[in-house]
Amino acid sequence: MRFRDFISSVMFSVLLNLMILNLIFGVQRAFSSQNLNEQTLELLMRPSIKKEGKFLNYHQERNPTMVKGFKLMWKFLFSDNQRKPKQKLPVQPVNLEIFKQNSKDYLSSTWLGHSFLMINVDGYHLLTDPVFEKKFPFSVPAATMAKFP
Repeated sequence: MRFRDFISSVMFSVLLNLMILNLIFGVQRAFSSQNLNEQTLELLMRPSIKKEGKFLNYHQERNPTMVKGFKLMWKFLFSDNQRKPKQKLPVQPVNLEIFKQNSKDYLSSTWLGHSFLMINVDGYHLLTDPVFEKKFPFSVPAATMAKFP
């Protein structure tokens, strides 16, 4: 248990430091021609994205100042504006019998919430990021473990 706590605290520290460094030095450019190989540069130098020998950036580049970054983070973390849905999110019942019937003939998949997918490929049932408990406060699981083939 101590090792797990140590790893958790190290990961938290690393993430916190990365967030702080990103706020301070996080001027991220949308495009840089210095890191591209010759073939990619040729493709990108077509007239449609170049004007007077310079690349065009179709999206306005955002370079927020550190103060604006802190204000945005403060608003995100401590504002109560729309942090909870106004009504309960609907949950559609899932018919998992379809996966048993189409086991070898079809590729089938269904989304069961968040990043939880059930995929059937050649009779193999794959689950991605399964969550069988109510961890997310806005919705309930779409299926229980007992319902799976």
